[in-house]
Amino acid sequence: MSVEVTLDLDNLVRFKRTMERLGKLTLTIGFQGKDGRQKYPTGINVATVALYNEFGTDGHGGGRGANLGIPARSFLRGTLFERRHDIETEMATSLGAIVNGRTTPIAGLSDVGQKVARMVTEKIRGSRGWAKGNAASTIKNKGFDWPLHETLKLRDSVSWAVRKGSAKGSIIAQGSA
Repeated sequence: MSVEVTLDLDNLVRFKRTMERLGKLTLTIGFQGKDGRQKYPTGINVATVALYNEFGTDGHGGGRGANLGIPARSFLRGTLFERRHDIETEMATSLGAIVNGRTTPIAGLSDVGQKVARMVTEKIRGSRGWAKGNAASTIKNKGFDWPLHETLKLRDSVSWAVRKGSAKGSIIAQGSA
């Protein structure tokens, strides 16, 4: 019995270059660029409101909005934890398409970013079923009790970005859910 091994160096070199390009990119999900800088009527930007809601505030100073004692309503971390299997599947599918030359690293990461951002907006949309309700004073001011839905600006501002290098790198491609 004999075994024949054929090594295609051209494909190996192509694979190495693709992995090097992919390794120089970062995918971020959140409130970035113009989406995160949008302002509420109070003057606070969407990214700040997202931060207050994601982690909550203790109600003891710390800036505009921090005195409100907002409970943590983890829509970002919650999505990443609860949907991690779906996200891993999307990443694996995208990586397969990148490695097999069916898409580019930027396009593959953009596709994953779009899908994960959509998952986050779904989490926010369903907040009435999982998030701690608004305080009585908030309900009185808003006229309803649906956390994270005062103006829908938060839900509509979830975005993704493919960045060069680190999460602070320049944006190469971006979009919203």
